[in-house]
Amino acid sequence: MISAETVLLVGIIALTLWETTLTPRLTPAYVCASGSDKDSIMGDDLMQVVMTLTALMSLAFLCFIACIMVFGIWMLKNVLEDEVKRRGRDQTPQKSPTLEIRDQVGSKQVTSSELVPLDERLRNLTTQLTTAPPQVGAPVAKDAATASTTSSFVSSGNGHSPSSDSVISRTTYNVVSTSVTRTTTLAYTPAQYLQALRRLLAQISDARSGMELEDIVPVEEAGRQTYDASIKTLDQKVWDIQENLTDLESQKDDVILQANQEEAANIRSQMELLLQEWSRLSDAHSTKLKKWHKAMDHWRTLDSGSKEITSWLETAETKLSVARNSHSLDEANSLFKELEVHLRQQQNNVTRMNSAGEEILQSVSNLNGDKLREKLELINHRWKVLCAEVMARQRRTKESSVEPFEFTNEMDELFSWIDEAENILASSLRPDIPYLEALLEKVKDRADEIPQRQAHLVSINSSGAALVQSPKLTDEDRNNVHRDIDHLNDGWTKPQYLL
Repeated sequence: MISAETVLLVGIIALTLWETTLTPRLTPAYVCASGSDKDSIMGDDLMQVVMTLTALMSLAFLCFIACIMVFGIWMLKNVLEDEVKRRGRDQTPQKSPTLEIRDQVGSKQVTSSELVPLDERLRNLTTQLTTAPPQVGAPVAKDAATASTTSSFVSSGNGHSPSSDSVISRTTYNVVSTSVTRTTTLAYTPAQYLQALRRLLAQISDARSGMELEDIVPVEEAGRQTYDASIKTLDQKVWDIQENLTDLESQKDDVILQANQEEAANIRSQMELLLQEWSRLSDAHSTKLKKWHKAMDHWRTLDSGSKEITSWLETAETKLSVARNSHSLDEANSLFKELEVHLRQQQNNVTRMNSAGEEILQSVSNLNGDKLREKLELINHRWKVLCAEVMARQRRTKESSVEPFEFTNEMDELFSWIDEAENILASSLRPDIPYLEALLEKVKDRADEIPQRQAHLVSINSSGAALVQSPKLTDEDRNNVHRDIDHLNDGWTKPQYLL
């Protein structure tokens, strides 16, 4: 509510503004009116009206501002009163245990001398529960345990000794209850921790034994599936061992703090041995997994490669049979050319299949590898027979279809080599050591090339003999071929003899 003092203050401010704004401005108007004409009076009246309206508007604005300030002060006052009341409630003192006791017993007579020993016992019990060491031995750690103590007393009109325990033990009135929190964090006692380490060590030893027993990869598909399942089981066992080891290792320091000197030494030595065995197990497990994955890759390569090559061999052998019995030379040549192209394409697959088979045969026993070895030998035999027949046909076709242009190029190349050799042999000698050394080096180079050039000469003679049988050549062409071959053989004799 707005008080009367506030309203009075606003009124005084308004009157003061009225006097200071209007009164000084009215007098000059009427003074001027007595000494001037009518027009001057009207102008002064108009000016006076404008100034009056301006003053009234200013007064209204000031009143509005004053009302806002009064309302704000009133709101602030209410907020401050509520805050003071709230803080007063929060700061109300709690009753002490002694006052609670007095309130509970009501009209019964309780003397201060009776309450003193009770308070002392309550404080001692609270201190003992707060500072008590955590109990170790539970298999699962508990985060909090609550201990509650209740004391009671009875008072009679005759009065009893305040220090008497019998009086407190016969009480029928609740006095006070208090809760004390204590924390236990250990899941093992030192003895239990040592037993857990030994059990884990036995599991590691058992896992390593299992790895050594299953080191041979089966050849049969069913055996490989069974072996793969055992690998997965072993992998899970190693994973469980690692989790248990991590858990035990994280509790080692806390357990050692609760252990005596002998138990602490045993724990350290047992943990060191356990870590060493785990390192061996982990290495063996990693090696075994890598070996198994590599073996599976080889088996996949072998299985897919053998199936693909076998299927292709069946198709190729059928085409080869058709080419052999075909009465059309063009059809036979087309089939042989197709087989020749496919042979080049399948060569890499055969190589990969044989390489994977060799890797597998090295990792299996001789008894288990016999069947696989026979399978590979059969595929390779069929491949070699097909290759031999296709390549033989290719060679015969090439020999029977010598092109004159290729024959001429081969002869020209050998003629050029013979001319260079004759020029080297006909070089003049002079007493110049570097010159003689360079000349000797050229002679040696030509001498080293003689076997290769000899084979080249034999090939040219064979091609020339086939070329003169071609029906495409005229008699004049045949005579030219014979003359060139004879000239080439005569020219070859001299460098061969001298070198």
